[in-house]
Amino acid sequence: MKIRLSALVAACAIAYPLVPAQADDSQLGHVVVTATRQPISADAALASVDVIERDEIVRAGHSGLLGLLASRPGVQMARNGGPGSSGSVFIRGANSGHTLLLVDGVRVGSATSGSPVLETIPLEIIERIEILRGPASALYGADALGGVIQVFTRKGREGFQPAARVGVGSDGAREASATLAGGDDRLRYSVTAGHERSDGFNARPDSQTEQDRDDDGFREDYLSASVALDLGGNDELGASVLYSDMRNWFDAAESFDSFLDKRAESYGLHLRKQHTAEWTSTLRFGHSVDALENQSSATMASRFDTTQRQLSWQHDVALGGGSLMAAYEFLQQRVQTTADYEKTRRHINA
Repeated sequence: MKIRLSALVAACAIAYPLVPAQADDSQLGHVVVTATRQPISADAALASVDVIERDEIVRAGHSGLLGLLASRPGVQMARNGGPGSSGSVFIRGANSGHTLLLVDGVRVGSATSGSPVLETIPLEIIERIEILRGPASALYGADALGGVIQVFTRKGREGFQPAARVGVGSDGAREASATLAGGDDRLRYSVTAGHERSDGFNARPDSQTEQDRDDDGFREDYLSASVALDLGGNDELGASVLYSDMRNWFDAAESFDSFLDKRAESYGLHLRKQHTAEWTSTLRFGHSVDALENQSSATMASRFDTTQRQLSWQHDVALGGGSLMAAYEFLQQRVQTTADYEKTRRHINA
């Protein structure tokens, strides 16, 4: 895959409330932002949008984000192994590289494979998920040809809400996490940190290679934090951080305990300003890292790292018959890899 420079594009979209032909009655009251990049009621969105709230995430009992997404209509999942292994999602049959992943509005994913790193995002840090089915390239670019998955990390509320979680399972599976969240009428905060590990099992007991006859598990360490400061009225200054570091061990017919390291980072900063009763603007800066290192043998390693920097300035204006959205977005992507690519940088103005 070659990375090419894109042309300058100006975009301006007008969104009018329309009732979808098919709507989930249980979600009609949800307010969503992914469908139009503006807060609207789910029943006013033309596109098919699915919302998964925190209560449903807790009740579902899925071991990871990939499994949870695969339980939704129109979403299929393929995985290379057990928990923590690499996987892909396909929305309405579109290619896995045609699904855009956003974390609190920040793009996260690989510019080389084109696929989002969903397996590195633990369920424990997620407040809600919005799944937009169908093409959304007019609002988000070519990455959203199949759809958009936006993950919103946990946010603080007034008061003090500490939480802790400990779990054990078969094959040496164990996990632990802790959350501190709270705030008052001006400042809200949330911090979640956790660790997951599984010893796995032996998938190749008859292999002639000794290292293939061991158990192959995974481990993950993660941290998520957010803070929001009320500046008065509907004005707000906020920041969010996500860091996840994961390792999977696998069999490669080598006398080396082969492993795959994956790291996902997302940093976001936003400023929302309400100029008038009808006009609100949001300035957002985002920085994300998708890092992958494949150490298949003692002498053979491959690395594919993607860094994305994003700046957007969006204006929402309420009109008599609907709303107007006008936005500018700058995206810079950089690849550092052991492979030989003709281009390792690109930037997009939209």
